[in-house]
Amino acid sequence: MNKIENSEAMVYDSINENYDVSICVPSYNNGRFLSELFSSILDQITTCSYEIVVGDNNSTDDSRAIIMEYYNRYPDVFCIILNRENLGITTNKFNNFCKAKGKYIVPIDSDDYFIDRNKLQRQFDFLESNKKYVGVSNQVEIRYEYERTGRLPNQSRYINNSAFTLKDFLNNKLFAMSGMMFRNSVFSNNYNHFLKMVFASKKLDDASFCILLLQLGDIYCMENPTIAYRVFRTGNNAVSYNAKLKYYDKIYITLELYCNLDKLTGYKLGLFKIYSNIFGGVLMSVIKGRITKKDLHSFRQLLSKRYAKQYGLILFCGFFIKIHERLFEV
Repeated sequence: MNKIENSEAMVYDSINENYDVSICVPSYNNGRFLSELFSSILDQITTCSYEIVVGDNNSTDDSRAIIMEYYNRYPDVFCIILNRENLGITTNKFNNFCKAKGKYIVPIDSDDYFIDRNKLQRQFDFLESNKKYVGVSNQVEIRYEYERTGRLPNQSRYINNSAFTLKDFLNNKLFAMSGMMFRNSVFSNNYNHFLKMVFASKKLDDASFCILLLQLGDIYCMENPTIAYRVFRTGNNAVSYNAKLKYYDKIYITLELYCNLDKLTGYKLGLFKIYSNIFGGVLMSVIKGRITKKDLHSFRQLLSKRYAKQYGLILFCGFFIKIHERLFEV
């Protein structure tokens, strides 16, 4: 295990020394969902040993009471990190990984849950038999508050039944991070490499972690959905419980993340298509009146320095990416 980036946290460790799998749950004010998540993990049909590492970011609801109730009932399963302040999602998740004792790590958000009782065993068996992959992902199923299931946004961009590479990610392809399983040795042996995710952004974690992991190897994407990804629907708008940021703030933080990560990785990332996709969406939002041209200009200032001179081309390509999506994607 590596040191966690918060020496003042109260830690209640799981009692065993080693596990096959560590399921890592970052928690903040999602108390109403925790029991469903924990039950879905405890109901797994598996021969592998596992722990559930929960890092709570100083929740103000009943999250901590629920977490400690489960720890007291299952001290051989639960490891609890109680942060004295809100460290942000990225540091919280990073600390969970550092604390993990398992051979493999499974990150899952606290408002998601397992929907396949054989999920852990299937992913564990795959990685045991396929050493060339650093991780294995699964598909997710949308669960709305008022609808049982739904279609995943950007469904055509997700890869399944195939290897997923860094090139795929930089070409705007996606895989589900929630519920994936990756090798702890890859993380623990490259601590400083993954620490870059903490410095890239305190508020967004998935993109930076995916890039850093894919720099070290490929991931295999399985076909079947094994995770329920919870979404709240209000009218015609779907807002994830995992991302309650306003549109402007989300774009700003996302661009800031890529700019920082590009610098931290030595300006070696090919971000042109990612930037084009982002700015294409921003341009469409300007056309719709969702944001202003002034907002567009402020976003331009966040381009990584080596892409600043390509702004016009990025905007042009982004516009046609969004037109193509509207014309041809179902």
